[in-house]
Amino acid sequence: MNNKERQITQLLGLNKAIVSATSLEELGTLMVDKIIQIFQAKKISLMLLDKEKKDLFIWAASGLPEEIKKVKVEYGQMFSGWVAKEGEPLLVKNVDSEFPRLSQAKLGRYRSKSFLIAPLKNQDKTFGVINVTERRDSEVFTEEDLNLILLISPLVVSQIEKIQLFEQVKNLTNSDSLTGLFNHRYF
Repeated sequence: MNNKERQITQLLGLNKAIVSATSLEELGTLMVDKIIQIFQAKKISLMLLDKEKKDLFIWAASGLPEEIKKVKVEYGQMFSGWVAKEGEPLLVKNVDSEFPRLSQAKLGRYRSKSFLIAPLKNQDKTFGVINVTERRDSEVFTEEDLNLILLISPLVVSQIEKIQLFEQVKNLTNSDSLTGLFNHRYF
């Protein structure tokens, strides 16, 4: 099986996994596992946007140290914040040459200088971003990789919306809409 066939098979598996997820936690775990397989990456993070605080927080990740998982990124700041704000994907083939003014202290923790960031958004609402870094084969991410992650993003957004709607309906059926108190169904 060549690389393209392998990716298509994995993408189909990803789609099945996404639609089976019933919670954001489950969806995040499935996404991280599948994206690692598809892109042969070492570091993945899925970030969601906290609308009230206007920052991104890591919802699910793999390959990142625990202290990094607690970091929040301000909306519009750094690479992830910019992608969330602008709604445009970012493919960096070599961060050193494309962004020479960035501090080497921040970039030193990555072996590879290539990464992908795709927005998680529908037409009018941004949910977050997908960050993919450090391919296992140390190769550079390509336009083909970018197109593939852009196929994945709407699938994830669709399932996030379904999960959120399900939670809203569940809350509405268990509580009084006027008082917010639990109703007879809840008990």
